Amino acid sequence: MRIETNIQTRHVLVILLFIVTASTIGLVVAYGGTNPPVMGHTLGEIEFPSGTVMLFNLNTCPPGWSELTSARGRYIVGLPAGGTQAGTTGTALSNLEDRAVGQHTHAITDPGHQHTANRPRISGGATLYNTADSTDWHTMYPQNMITDVAYTGITVQNTGAVPGTNAPYIQLLICQKV
Repeated sequence: MRIETNIQTRHVLVILLFIVTASTIGLVVAYGGTNPPVMGHTLGEIEFPSGTVMLFNLNTCPPGWSELTSARGRYIVGLPAGGTQAGTTGTALSNLEDRAVGQHTHAITDPGHQHTANRPRISGGATLYNTADSTDWHTMYPQNMITDVAYTGITVQNTGAVPGTNAPYIQLLICQKV
């Protein structure tokens, strides 16, 4: 089976014109509008669900958005399983604060210690008696003596002035869709 076609130059031009027109319409629909410097949709053209949180490099939130004030000075982290939605902890950072170290403690265990001392016996096996009641002092005070428990008294001070943690950051306005 043999198929023959006779395509003329004008047909090629019509097909190319159709392809260019369809591509242009597709780009305008996909990238939002007829303003070439703004590729993509504007914020107002996209339907964000209420509660959506976004960061903006703006002085105020766009129309339809409000500042999420509970996020001021705080890192945003994902919600762990069983976590508290929108929960906060720690002391928020102040403007451009460089918190060298967050306040924290160091634990120290001082279990105490004892010493063992050998008390020498008198040579020749002599026995020492308490003359008042004839008590054998070697029985009363054995040759190996152990001291009472003693503690070092070491303490470790907290470090840092503000509770929290430190990390490099950039400050942006955090807004929530109303």
